[in-house]
Amino acid sequence: MTNLLSVNNLSWSCGKTTILDDISFQLKAGSFVGLIGPNGSGKSSLMRCCYRVNKPSSGSIFFNGTDIWNHSLKDNAKRVAVILQEHHDHLGLSVREVVMQGLAPHKSFFEWDTKDDHLFVTKVINELDLGMIQNSLFSRLSGGEKQRVMLARAIVQRPKLLIMDEPTNHLDVHYQIDLLNKVKKLGVSVLASFHDLNLAAAFCDHLLVLNKGRLVAQGKCEAVLTETLIADVFKAKVIVDRHPTSDTLRVSYEF
Repeated sequence: MTNLLSVNNLSWSCGKTTILDDISFQLKAGSFVGLIGPNGSGKSSLMRCCYRVNKPSSGSIFFNGTDIWNHSLKDNAKRVAVILQEHHDHLGLSVREVVMQGLAPHKSFFEWDTKDDHLFVTKVINELDLGMIQNSLFSRLSGGEKQRVMLARAIVQRPKLLIMDEPTNHLDVHYQIDLLNKVKKLGVSVLASFHDLNLAAAFCDHLLVLNKGRLVAQGKCEAVLTETLIADVFKAKVIVDRHPTSDTLRVSYEF
């Protein structure tokens, strides 16, 4: 697999405070990469650098071999879709209208949506079980419903890279697993942050571990999610073994 995203010696400071310090990693095309670390470790800040909101104080980020800061905002939106923990209320917009926003990066200013566009949006809405609420106001939805709407908008955007900041934060257990299964089947590259280490182990091909703004470990789940690393980074005593049915890593906490 080729490198889709390359982060090279990235540092980012807010005022005189260093938030991210000398971070380097590669995200290969088609991979599902999880970003884990305790609160305040810099996960959201790193993701904002990757989707071109925080400009690095030093270092670089390349997408398909080109510095992302050489892309226009519109060109970047054709390549990268983002799902955040919290959402604007999109006051006055229905679920369908919010999902339709995913078409915008691919349209010129005065270009109308086509019949095929509407058919594609309807297909995505139905796949994410949003058909019954597609005419509801987005602002009146639950947090979990809003998250599924934002995933639908991201799919309509047709990105090569999907960045998700705590994508399962507002979802119940059923929709946590359902959403991540749907994302896994999209065939796009994914960079997602997680608090739940078991979800990260079950769905990610590769993990990045941040602590105090530094990348302290990266690699396959088996190499990263060790009892020693979890104790050092998360200050938690755990047992790591294999799930009896899925054979993925399982993290059990000792109380």
